[in-house]
Amino acid sequence: MAAVQGAVLSVLVVTVPAVAAFVATSADPVNAELGWTRAAVVGLVLWLLGHGGAASVAGTTVTLVPLGLTLLVLFTTYASARRSMAPARSAWVAGIVTYTTLVVTAIVLTGPSGPWGAGPAMTSRAVVGGALVGAVGLGAGAPARGSLRELTRRWWEPVPRWVRAACGAGGVLAVTLLGVGGALTVVWVLAGRAPAGDVLTALDLDALGGGVLAVGQLLLLPNLVLWAVAWVAGPGFAVGAGTVYSPSEVLTGPLPALPLLGALPAQVPDVAMWAPVLVVVAGALAGRWLSLALVRERPWHTAAACGTAAAVAGLVTGVAVLAAGGAAGPGRLAEVGAPAVHTGLAVAGLGLVGLVLLALPTDRLLRAWVVGALTRRRGG
Repeated sequence: MAAVQGAVLSVLVVTVPAVAAFVATSADPVNAELGWTRAAVVGLVLWLLGHGGAASVAGTTVTLVPLGLTLLVLFTTYASARRSMAPARSAWVAGIVTYTTLVVTAIVLTGPSGPWGAGPAMTSRAVVGGALVGAVGLGAGAPARGSLRELTRRWWEPVPRWVRAACGAGGVLAVTLLGVGGALTVVWVLAGRAPAGDVLTALDLDALGGGVLAVGQLLLLPNLVLWAVAWVAGPGFAVGAGTVYSPSEVLTGPLPALPLLGALPAQVPDVAMWAPVLVVVAGALAGRWLSLALVRERPWHTAAACGTAAAVAGLVTGVAVLAAGGAAGPGRLAEVGAPAVHTGLAVAGLGLVGLVLLALPTDRLLRAWVVGALTRRRGG
């Protein structure tokens, strides 16, 4: 029931505005042959996009995931689990199966307009994405006795303590970078108020159109935050083939008529060359957290934990950046987002520098081992 509630609520959030937009424009002769069911299908396709699905529009496949919608779905499943899910692993598994079944049902209902029309790969991605969203949302919202930590205890408890601490430090590094990306996005939006206002004026939207545009931009805002993370790390991102937004260069091109994109930097700021230093600082913060959380049992534990934390942060960031990109339309818009592999490697490398600078000097066990090794060498 928790899975059904979470899915239905999130579906209504996207389908009701779509049907309302159809009703408001039903008098237009262009829409004379369209029914309200078509608007409902559009809402379902958008809902599936939030799970990693795809949309087939006029022969073009759209794969860009609106991560704001993904966060909304996670919230509805979380809230539903908090309200009605039993604190048991069996209930969690049942919820995942139920939620995945609902995603498959939506894929069938959307037919060629949704992931089904984009091919088996996109269909499989939507199903897997639905299972992951259901698992995380329902698990995070499970009652205290059945929290996600407790539900997965049998899987992570056998893992050595230093590895668990390293994974925590990697999470701290990734979350810190997410905060940096959010702050940079705010700076971009404030600095780009004039271009964004020009785009909005040129669109000349009514109240309904303005509301739809605002919601659409909010759904894409987390994507922009992750692109900002890639910008800080160095590789940057693209909004269309042949474009580059990075601390070292900016190559612009025609952009979709979204006021949010008017906030993108039109040139390289003077301080941009220092942007990757922020990743080192984030790594230093994670290193401080690691030095407090790590239980050292061997001299090599701190060094190994630093490497593991950097790898975890790079992997998490790379996967998140990969999810934030995709095809947003035909032609040039088939390439939107940041290079996931390059961004992950940059975060891992720069973050490792900060981790080592803060974590290694505070390890007394490692210092004692080094001093002992040097003493034995001199004595020999």
